Amino acid sequence: MEKTISVMYIDDDEEDIALFQEALVDIGSPISFQSFSNGFDALNYLEQAITLPDYLFLDVNMPRMSGKEILIHLKKDSKLKSIPVILFTTSNFEHEVKAFFREGASGFIHKGITLAQIRDDIAGALKLNKSSGN
Repeated sequence: MEKTISVMYIDDDEEDIALFQEALVDIGSPISFQSFSNGFDALNYLEQAITLPDYLFLDVNMPRMSGKEILIHLKKDSKLKSIPVILFTTSNFEHEVKAFFREGASGFIHKGITLAQIRDDIAGALKLNKSSGN
């Protein structure tokens, strides 16, 4: 029996969250999904959580708390720093991508135009990280 992968996604755009969730369903593997529309609520949840997600997908451009601020907070916290963080964003500035990797991001996915592209990119990120022993 295949292990259920737990995925958390933080994005302020409800349509993007719905599309992301639809892509996860299309992958066809057992995946539990939880989303938050802002970093404050997500970090509060994670700091109190008994079980952490296997993967955290994170939008970069959000009001109140940016993706970079969330990533920095996660990687400074001894309990949360081991969660693989994969950026999922419309941004594709090379300098920004490099800065996120320096801060501890595990991967970067550009938000695709089609559901199939998003599904394939997410599935690839999960497979890549699963094969590394996480």
